Amino acid sequence: MSKQEVTKESIISVACRLFSENGYEKTSMEDISREANKAKGSLYYHFSSKDLLFKAVIEQEIEMVKSTLLIVLMDSTMPEPMRLRDYLVKRMECLSKASVYHQAIKLSFIKHLNKESAEYADEAKLKFEKWEREQLSTLITNGKNNGSIIVDLDSYPFVDIMMMLLKSLEVPFFIEDKYEQYRPTFLLLVENVFDAVMLYFANRERKIK
Repeated sequence: MSKQEVTKESIISVACRLFSENGYEKTSMEDISREANKAKGSLYYHFSSKDLLFKAVIEQEIEMVKSTLLIVLMDSTMPEPMRLRDYLVKRMECLSKASVYHQAIKLSFIKHLNKESAEYADEAKLKFEKWEREQLSTLITNGKNNGSIIVDLDSYPFVDIMMMLLKSLEVPFFIEDKYEQYRPTFLLLVENVFDAVMLYFANRERKIK
């Protein structure tokens, strides 16, 4: 890694911490420059605005989340239904710790205050959502092809509904800070719903045969 790349990574790391601790609006480029022990000129050389730095921080945080989720998705020791179940649990666990992602959610609700930052935040979230849809659709399709998922549904609408349900929990879990309070119930719900759905379709398949 070159000296410039090390400097850039250092700036992103410091910015991530400050955005997490103080929020986007209350963190200035001067704050980041001081904490990173870098001249403001160096900061602006790598990121011409706080908006672009915020975008880089969100994207890096999301990449870390994706890396963790890929471990679950690619675990060939488990059948697809179990991977899908574990993915839902791990997703919310990872995002509960992704504090800058939480800032991105907040910015989506106050676009009138900082339109450019909100647009960058929405762009990063939409890319992540697109990646999730592709990964989950592939997982479900593979499960249907090998017989581990017996669901007579198109995988894309199935994933759409799943994503709508998950995203509807993000505000109460991460913005209203209710994740830890409802985490045990969420885990129980995911496990029981998956067991019930898989049992239903397995029984239906036996009756058809």
